[in-house]
Amino acid sequence: MPNWTAEQQRAIDANGNLLVSAGAGSGKTAVLTARIVRLIRGGASINSVLCVTFTNAAAAEMKKRIEKSLARAAAEANGEEAEKLYRAARGVSAASISTLHSFCTQVLRRHFNLAGLDPAFRVADAGETAILRQNAYDELVEDRYALGGGSFNLLMEGLGGDEAAEDAIYSVYDFARSQIDPYAWLDAALSQYDADSEEALLRSGAAAGLMKKSLANISARCDVLQAARNDLMQDGAETPAAFIDGELLTARSLLLCTNAAELAAALEAFAFGKGRINWDGLSGPLRMAADTARTKLKEAIKAEREFWCEGDYIETMRLHRPLIAELCGFIKELDERYAQKKLDAGCIDYGDMEHKCLAVLKIPEAREEYSRRFKHVFMDEYQDCNPVQESILNSIASGGSTFLVGDVKQSIYRFRLAEPALFMQRYADYQRGSGGELICLNHNFRSACGVINAVNSLFFRIMHREAGEIEYDDEAALKFGRNDGGEDETRAEFILLDMMDAQADAEETETDTAAVEAAAAARRIHELMDTERITDAATGEERPLKYSDFAVLLRSYKGSAETWMRTLAANGVPAYALLSDGYFDAIEVRVFMDLLRIIDNRRQDIPLAAVLRSPIGGFDERELIELKTDFPAPPEREEDWAWIDRVNAAAAAGGELGQKAKRFMDKLEYYRQEARLLGAEALIGMLLDETGYGEYCAAMPGGRQRQANLEALCERARGCAAAGVRSLGGFLSYMEKVSAANVYGAPQTGGANVVSIMSIHASKGLEFPYVIIGGLNSGFVREGMDNLVCEKELGIGARLISGEIKRKSFLHEAITASLSAKATAEEMRVLYVAMTRARERLIMLCAAKDGAKLVNSALAPQTQSSIIMQKSFAAWLLGHILSSKSGNEIRAKYGLKPVFEPDVHIYARCEPAPLAMPGGGRMDEGKYNEFVRGALAHADKKPGGFFTRTYAHAADVELPTKLSVTSLSGGEQMELTDAPSFAREENVAPAQFGTAVHEIMRRLPLDKPITERSVAEFAQGLIKAGLMDETVTDAVPARNIAAFFNGELGQRLLRAETVRREVEFNLRIGARELLGADTDETVLLQGVIDCCFAENGEWVLIDYKTDRVAQNYSAYDVAKKHFAQLRLYKTALERLTGRKVRQSYIYLFSIGKAVEYSEDF
Repeated sequence: MPNWTAEQQRAIDANGNLLVSAGAGSGKTAVLTARIVRLIRGGASINSVLCVTFTNAAAAEMKKRIEKSLARAAAEANGEEAEKLYRAARGVSAASISTLHSFCTQVLRRHFNLAGLDPAFRVADAGETAILRQNAYDELVEDRYALGGGSFNLLMEGLGGDEAAEDAIYSVYDFARSQIDPYAWLDAALSQYDADSEEALLRSGAAAGLMKKSLANISARCDVLQAARNDLMQDGAETPAAFIDGELLTARSLLLCTNAAELAAALEAFAFGKGRINWDGLSGPLRMAADTARTKLKEAIKAEREFWCEGDYIETMRLHRPLIAELCGFIKELDERYAQKKLDAGCIDYGDMEHKCLAVLKIPEAREEYSRRFKHVFMDEYQDCNPVQESILNSIASGGSTFLVGDVKQSIYRFRLAEPALFMQRYADYQRGSGGELICLNHNFRSACGVINAVNSLFFRIMHREAGEIEYDDEAALKFGRNDGGEDETRAEFILLDMMDAQADAEETETDTAAVEAAAAARRIHELMDTERITDAATGEERPLKYSDFAVLLRSYKGSAETWMRTLAANGVPAYALLSDGYFDAIEVRVFMDLLRIIDNRRQDIPLAAVLRSPIGGFDERELIELKTDFPAPPEREEDWAWIDRVNAAAAAGGELGQKAKRFMDKLEYYRQEARLLGAEALIGMLLDETGYGEYCAAMPGGRQRQANLEALCERARGCAAAGVRSLGGFLSYMEKVSAANVYGAPQTGGANVVSIMSIHASKGLEFPYVIIGGLNSGFVREGMDNLVCEKELGIGARLISGEIKRKSFLHEAITASLSAKATAEEMRVLYVAMTRARERLIMLCAAKDGAKLVNSALAPQTQSSIIMQKSFAAWLLGHILSSKSGNEIRAKYGLKPVFEPDVHIYARCEPAPLAMPGGGRMDEGKYNEFVRGALAHADKKPGGFFTRTYAHAADVELPTKLSVTSLSGGEQMELTDAPSFAREENVAPAQFGTAVHEIMRRLPLDKPITERSVAEFAQGLIKAGLMDETVTDAVPARNIAAFFNGELGQRLLRAETVRREVEFNLRIGARELLGADTDETVLLQGVIDCCFAENGEWVLIDYKTDRVAQNYSAYDVAKKHFAQLRLYKTALERLTGRKVRQSYIYLFSIGKAVEYSEDF
C-alpha cells in the first residue's frame, strides 16, 4: 500500500466538492485513481463515476490505472468485497472514463433529437470541417460584395484586404465559439463601442486595465532609476542622488492615482522640477546609468501623457462602430452557413460537440438524467478548461460531488483558448470555504532536491499575482518527496555562451544561436556520460547514462529544432526531433504526395525528381545525373524543357537507362489513366497496393507508424469526398489547404537510444532524467500585432486601416494590454513546466550575440513591475542569478562587483561559445550529398573549378525557382467560390462544376455539329466512362456550351486552321520582367492554356470562366479580375510558339459573353 502524504490521504478520503491543486510530480493521477477505488469500496458503482480529461492518451492511461488498481484491491480483499471490486474492474472498459469530447458525443448520440441532429451524424475530421467552413466563408464574402454594401467593403479594406481580413475574422469567430453563448458575446462586444463621451470611456473596464499597464510601466522605470540613485549614494555622490530623489517623488505621485480619470488629469498637469542636476564633476558608468534611467523615465511619462491626453479615441470608436457591427453580423451569418453545410454533410465539429451538449444539458429532463447517474464527477487537467466545458461540468455535477485536479502553474494552452482564470476563481472560492474544499499537493516525487531548490528559488522571486496570475508562496512551492536521501547539492546549471568570445558575426541569426547552444549541449552530454551514472527506473540498478536519458526542450521550436538535431549529430550525439510540419513532414507522406502530384500534372520537376529517386521510381543519384547531363534541352525547347521531357527522351533513346525510363513512363501513364476513372480514395489504395511502397515503409525503422501515416491518406481522401471533392486534383487542393492550416499533426518514430528534441509544450506531462533547455534568449511573442484582438470581458478591439494610417481603438489598446499581461504570466508558466521536467539534472543554455549587453540589461532591480516588463526567459533567470553570489562568476567575467546574497541553487558560469561550424568544420550529411552532386555535375570541367568557384549573386537565392500563373495573378479566380445560376443544382459544388465545364470543352469533338442535345449526350458519355463526376449529371451546362459554339467566337474557332486545347507549358522568363526583381535570373512559369486557335498565322487565345456575374456587376467587371492571368498566358504562348497573339478573350459561360483583353488594362 502506498505511503500517502497527509494531503494526498485527505484528497483520497474527503467528501464533497474538492479542488486539488497538484504541483509538478506530485502524484495527482495516483491520487485520483485511489479516490475512485475508495468510492467503489464504499459502495459506489463504477457506472456512477464520470472521469474526463483532454487527450485520448490520458484517458486510456487513466482507464488502465483504474482497472489495475481495482484488480489489485480485489486480489487483496475477500468474499463479497472482492467480487464487487472485480466486477468494477471488468466494468472499467465500458465506464465513462474518456475525453470530454467523447463524453459530449455520447450525450448527443443518446439525445440527437434534442440536439437537432441526424441520428447517424458523424464527427468530421479537422481537414473536412476546414474545407466546409472555407466554402461557407467564400460564398458569404462573394454575396456581401455582390450586395455592394459600403460597411462590408470598408471593413475588408480596413483589415488590410481579403487575405488579411480572412485570418482576422476567423480569429474572432474561433474566440466567440469558445464562449458559452457566442452570439451574446458578440452583442456585448459591439456594445463596448457605445461610449459617447470621454468621461464614459474613462469609467470603463477597458480604461481600468490600461491604467494598470501605464502605472506598471512608470513604476518599472522608477525602480531602475531608484537602483541607479542607490549606486550613486554608495559611491558618495549625495548631491545628484538628492536631486533624483525629488524626481522620483514627483514621478511616483502618479502611482497614487486610483482610476483612469485621475491618471489622465495627473498626466495632463504633470511636470518635473525646473532645476538642473549638479553632478559635482561625476562621470563614468554610474553617471551614464543614472542619466539613461532618467531619460527612460521621462520618455515613459511623455508616452503615457500622449496616450491619455492626446488620443482622439471617442472619434475613432465612433468610426469603428459600424464596421464592428458589420463584423459581428458577418460572423453570425458565417456560423449559420457553416452550420447548414455541416448539417447537409451529416457531421459536426469539435466545437459543436461542446455547444450542442451544453444545449442538451440545459433541458431539465436531460440534465436530471445525467445528474442522477453521475454522483461522482472527476476532471483531470482542470486548469486547461474553457467556459463551455466548465458549464457542461457544472450541469452534470449539480447533484453530486466533484473532484477537480490540476495545476494552474502548468496552464500553458491559452492559444487553444484554455481559461486558467476559471481555476483561479474556484481556488479563491474554496480557499474562503465557499462551495468546496481546497487541497494542495506539493510534494514532488520526481525531481532531485537540487532541481526543486532551483525551481523554488526562481519562482519565489518572479511569480506573483501581478506578474504570474498566482502567488508562488509556501502553498504553491514544491517540497522534496523522493526517498533517496535528498542530498542538497546543486543540480541546476545556467551556462552563458557569449558569441562575441568566439568572434562571431554580430549579425548572425537566431538559427546560428541555436547551433551554438546545440554544440555546447553536445559537449556537456559527452562530459556527463563520461562522469555520471544513474539508477535505472525499471530495474533499480545503477547504470551508465544513455543518450535517451537526455531531452532538449525548446521554447521557440519552429526553425531551430532541425538545427539542433543536425548540430548534435555532427558532434557525435544521435538525436530525434518531431519536426514542426507534423504529418506532411513525414518522408513517406511527402514521397507519396509527390507521386499523386505528378499523376495529376507530370510537368512538376521537384515532385517528379523526388519520385524518381524514391523506391517507387527506383533511380539512383548517378542515373538522375545522367538524365540531367545526357538529355539536355534541344535549342528550340530550352524555355520549357522539363524533367518529364528528359525521361521521355531517355525512354526513346533506349539502352539500360532508357528501358528503365520507359518502364517508369508506362507505369505513370497507367496511373494517370486510372486517376481519370477512380476517386482519390480508391486511387490511393490502388497505388499503395501496386507500388509496394506501403510494404517498403513497413520494413523501415518505425515501420508501423510509417504505414499508418500512409493509410491515413485514405482516411483523408474519404473525408475529402465527404466534403464533396472526389477527384485527384480536388484532393490535392484540399490537402494543400489543410497543410497550410497545420490541421494534421503526425507522430514519427524516433530511435530508442537518442536524445529527444521537443517543444516545451509537447513535454508537458513527461519527465526525463536530464533536461537541457535551449533558446532562453529568444524574445517573447509580441501581443497586439493583429488587426482584431479579443478578450472575454472587453470584447473586440480593432486596429483598422484608414487610407495610409492604422487607427487603433481604445479597446484595441486595452485588450492588447490585457493579452500582454496574460502572455507574460503564461510564459512564466511555460518556464515552470520546462524546469520541472527534470529528474536528476537541469541544464539551461543561453547563447548571446553580445553577452555584456545581455548581462547589463539583466541588472535591473527584480521588482514586480520590472519583471512584468522583461521579455525573455534569460532576463528572468539572469536577473535572479546576478542578484546572488551564484552569479559572481558571470559578474567577474563582465567586470561587475561581486554580491554576497545567498546562492539561488543554480551553478551559473560562462563558457566559450563553440565555433559556428559544428563538429570542427565537418559538413552535415545533407550538405555533403549536395556537394557531391555538384562535383559530379562539374566533372567534365577544369579540375578544381568547382572547389574554387564563388557565387557572385547570392541575393538571387531569394527568388522562387518556379511559379504558377494562378499564383501570380493574385489568386483572384472566382470559380470555386460559387456556382453560376445554371450550375445551382443540389449537391453540385462550384469546384465540381468548373471541372465539368473544362472537361467537356477539352474533349468535345469539333468535327460534328454541336447542339444542346449533342453536348448533353457527350457529357453523359464522359460520366459513364468515369471521366466526369456523376453528381453533375443534372446540371451539365449543355445549353451554354452549345451557345458558345453557335456564337461568333465559337464559329471562328470551328473554322480555324489549327486548334489547341489544354496546352500545358513551362516557360523560363526573366525575374526582372515577371516580378520586377533587380536581377537577371529567370523563373520557371507554369500553367495550362484552356484554348487557342490560329487565324491567318496568328493566335486567338481563350480562357474559360464559370464565374457568376452578380447583380450590379458587368461582364467586364468580372473578366478584368482575370486579365493579369490572361496576359501571362499571352506572353507564354507567343514565346513558346514564335507566333503573335492577335486577340485574347475571357469567356463567361454564365452569361454567354466574351470579353476581349486590352493592353490598356
